[in-house]
Amino acid sequence: MIRVLVDLFLLIGAVFALAGTVGIIRMPDIFTRLQASTCAATLGTFGITVAALIFAFSRGMSGGTIIKILLAGLVVILTNPISNHAMLLGAYKKGDLPETKLECDDYEKEHKTEEVTKA
Repeated sequence: MIRVLVDLFLLIGAVFALAGTVGIIRMPDIFTRLQASTCAATLGTFGITVAALIFAFSRGMSGGTIIKILLAGLVVILTNPISNHAMLLGAYKKGDLPETKLECDDYEKEHKTEEVTKA
């Protein structure tokens, strides 16, 4: 039963990783590519981390190993969305905008304010 759970969570992680790869290839601009890759990497890491924790508990591995698995998973899950936001803000400030108009442009007001203060 444990092996089935581990395999299931590994499969979930792999499916999200594959979906992120397809999203990077198929999406038209940097905004949608980064969104696809970030969501997939975060959810893929979550699935693989859960699988590794189940495996570690079932094999009676040391507490240090379990803590390392938790920390590695948490670092990726917490920093991935933050780094995505920073990269998208950099792309926006550089002027890499999508061809279609953005539905919700929260950066526009902030970006125009910075241009006025620089002048």
